[in-house]
Amino acid sequence: MESTMKSIISFLTLVIASQLSFSHTLPEGTYQGKGVWKSISEGGNYTNTTVISKDQIKTHYKLPNGKYMDWDFTLSNENNSFFDLTIDGQKVGSGYCLEKITLCHYQFEVPGVKLEESLVQQENNIYRYGSKIINGKTIFWQERLEK
Repeated sequence: MESTMKSIISFLTLVIASQLSFSHTLPEGTYQGKGVWKSISEGGNYTNTTVISKDQIKTHYKLPNGKYMDWDFTLSNENNSFFDLTIDGQKVGSGYCLEKITLCHYQFEVPGVKLEESLVQQENNIYRYGSKIINGKTIFWQERLEK
């Protein structure tokens, strides 16, 4: 029994290590889709276009009030699937990617905003989930983006 448990633990350790040891970026391309956001007192829908390249994620949002907003991130200093997140050349956060399930997660802080977000690929779609605290107010969202 003890040797079986040791074998199972060794196998699981190898599986987890294999997922973390690959360098990964999300599939490159242009994705378009819709999202929904909620706070404790509000909510709404929006659309966006996200361009994923080797070391960048650029998103152009069309908000419910008709305004537009852009978020551009650069993924740099990749090491063993971990990376730094920079905006305009300044490190603002960090993240990691898993290859086997094509998942990336990152978090960052800039003045007035603390954000965490995950992107998961399934076939030709990217699903993005996240939350942020902006001026003391928590907001969360979910998006489905198609290539």
